Amino acid sequence: MNGKSDKKVWNSLEIAKLIVSLFVPISLFILTYIINNDLKKSQQYQENIIRQNKSIMENNKRIYEHRFEIYKKIKIPINEIFSYIYYVGKWKELSPEKIIMNKRLCDEIMYSNEPLFNKKFFESYENFMRNAFETYNGMGADAKIKSEFWTHKKFYIGKVSWSKSWDDAFVKNMSNDLNSRMNIREAYNELLTNLSTELSLKERKVNQEFKDFKPE
Repeated sequence: MNGKSDKKVWNSLEIAKLIVSLFVPISLFILTYIINNDLKKSQQYQENIIRQNKSIMENNKRIYEHRFEIYKKIKIPINEIFSYIYYVGKWKELSPEKIIMNKRLCDEIMYSNEPLFNKKFFESYENFMRNAFETYNGMGADAKIKSEFWTHKKFYIGKVSWSKSWDDAFVKNMSNDLNSRMNIREAYNELLTNLSTELSLKERKVNQEFKDFKPE
């Protein structure tokens, strides 16, 4: 009787050992599978993040490059507009016709590419143009320059003779255009400040003080 009981206990121990011996490798297999699966998911996630970041960087690079190409097209016309109203640079050589043509060119380029620019920069561009020109002067009428035409006419040394029609290219009653010059200086500072960010350059605060360059 004791022999049979011992045999049953022995069989139970053997079965328990067998179960334990099977449980350990199975548990290790399951654990290894879970870890490897998590590692694979983590790796895939990291690869997706890298691909997304790379795509974003490439897209931003294309946008910045396109912005720079646009800037190269408008930088001289915009600078001429500023110079003409502020009486600096080659303002004496420029005609009012050229200044108005510059506005048309810049507006055409900027508004056709508006989605490429940040709102803050585009608003600074519009603000600059508002301070340089008076618009909405009637159906089909050109924008008028916010500057005093007698000074421009007096000091004009361009290759083409001054045309009488150019007298109408200016806002009337601008004999004292001091406010216009102060406003255009401030607007130009703001435009150039926002431009550095727009071109992904180191932010540079442009804060040139107003100076009165208007000749007597």
